[in-house]
Amino acid sequence: MTVYKIRTNGAAVLHKPAEMVTVFDKKLKSLVKNLWDTQRACREPKAIGLAAPQIGKSVRVAVVAAHGFVEALINPRITGRVGKQETLKEGCLSLPGKVARVLRFIGIKVEWQDVEGRPREAYLEGLAAQAVQHELDHLDGKLV
Repeated sequence: MTVYKIRTNGAAVLHKPAEMVTVFDKKLKSLVKNLWDTQRACREPKAIGLAAPQIGKSVRVAVVAAHGFVEALINPRITGRVGKQETLKEGCLSLPGKVARVLRFIGIKVEWQDVEGRPREAYLEGLAAQAVQHELDHLDGKLV
């Protein structure tokens, strides 16, 4: 089990777009395992996702566990938005102790690759959609 220190605001890796994953190998699988280990070890009880830049790795990889959606997302992208945007409260492991109000779509279609490089897609609503949008912000170099 490898648990990384979460990077906080001010770390350069959090403020630049992450690189696309092009190699699907043991190193990628290890990164995904480390993301899950780190996310689960967080003392924040509402930690439902974690992006690779938050542990200092500038690659487009995130893990999300929210309302039955439990996935490692490699090179994720939103391909559809459903409904209106709502202002929601969000915390962030990289901004400890802070809560922000963020506009999020209530439903999204997301496409990604799994750790083997196979294409995947899902339509998400509610907390799962919010969590994926939050993690994609991290992959794009944005903090809430």
